[in-house]
Amino acid sequence: MFKCYQNECSRVTRICRWYKNQKIPDLCGGAEQLRFNYSETLDKGHGRTERRMAWVMEDLSDITEAAKWEGLQQVAMIQRDRQIGNKVTTEVHYYIMSKQLSAAEVLDIARKHWEVENKLHWRLDVAFGEDKNQTTNNCAIENFSILNRLALNIHTQDTETNESIKLKRLAAGWDNEKLEQLLSSIVLI
Repeated sequence: MFKCYQNECSRVTRICRWYKNQKIPDLCGGAEQLRFNYSETLDKGHGRTERRMAWVMEDLSDITEAAKWEGLQQVAMIQRDRQIGNKVTTEVHYYIMSKQLSAAEVLDIARKHWEVENKLHWRLDVAFGEDKNQTTNNCAIENFSILNRLALNIHTQDTETNESIKLKRLAAGWDNEKLEQLLSSIVLI
């Protein structure tokens, strides 16, 4: 499952939007004739309500550019509506897939991916203060992110101590022998 960003899949985006708009007036009876598999989840907790809806297009005959993606089997759209208090936000994401999946499976895979991303972001923010970084150069931001992830992986693999990543990072900054030990543990291919 590959997430389409910005204009990478603009044709797919337009088709998903058109099909979704056709389907909205008749959620119960129109899914088969519009060649969509549909699923929806609703989660409540932590002061918020989150509704996730997935539309998976199984017939790609309307996508003339589908041949550009070798092995393309399906196209999906996920809409996530989140309400916290009186504030409602909506996110829409588009995916192309090389495997046949039901809409429920697409929702599950996307949800698990979001959980992993959120946990990784939390770890990077706690250990490296990524949210406090005020770098404005896009290349520098990306380079720092790559270096932080590399350092996080190195510290995670270090099982010599049971300390937090933040403490391991500080120890490596204070002790050159510890830093040398961590850097020598990197396997270069």
